[in-house]
Amino acid sequence: MERPQPQVVMDRSALARQVESVERSIVFLRQEQLTLLHGLHLEILSLQKRCTELTHELNLKPPGKSEE
Repeated sequence: MERPQPQVVMDRSALARQVESVERSIVFLRQEQLTLLHGLHLEILSLQKRCTELTHELNLKPPGKSEE
């Protein structure tokens, strides 16, 4: 049975390091995605609340009245 050439072993080692790097990048991107989605969810809740407040304000104004 032939022994692997040193270059092949080095290539496997480099490939293993690249795989580890990619896996770390994936973990990082997943964390960033969760943070971004959480921020967007909070923004949506804030906008929904503001929309409700403005709708309530609009319903309280007599028809035909505008702000001066």
